[in-house]
Amino acid sequence: MPILSAHLLKTSTAVALELEVGVVEPPTRALMLGTLRRLFGSPIKQNHARRNVHQALALIGL
Repeated sequence: MPILSAHLLKTSTAVALELEVGVVEPPTRALMLGTLRRLFGSPIKQNHARRNVHQALALIGL
């Protein structure tokens, strides 16, 4: 999950910095904010435990 947290932080910071500069056109601003809202609102995709166990066992040769 740390990669997801880092991605959310990086993306929201990038959007905030772009909007702070003030050179973003209103339609682009709305698109950026809508995309960020969608990113934060979408459910977190969880890994499948069975697949993880299978991959771990394959890694150690069992």
